[in-house]
Amino acid sequence: MAFKLVDGVEVPLTQEETDDFNARETAHAAAQIEYEKVAYKDRRQEKYNKRGVTPQAISVALWEKVMEDRPEAADALQVIRLQVKTEEPKPS
Repeated sequence: MAFKLVDGVEVPLTQEETDDFNARETAHAAAQIEYEKVAYKDRRQEKYNKRGVTPQAISVALWEKVMEDRPEAADALQVIRLQVKTEEPKPS
């Protein structure tokens, strides 16, 4: 049973207050899940940038791999990419 403080005294919540509290708690949990579905992308992007996986680096690495047959840079970026994906998994 949940309580509220009224003039310093614990008073049980009414059924209406309990229902309202439960509905708000459920809505908050659902909103948190929706937020996490998006927020992980920002965390991943920040980690990619800190580790040098930038659009510029990707472009250069792909050019070297495809046009110059030098896959080392692309392979190194892929290792970083997989590490970040493990650290910041996509929420289910």
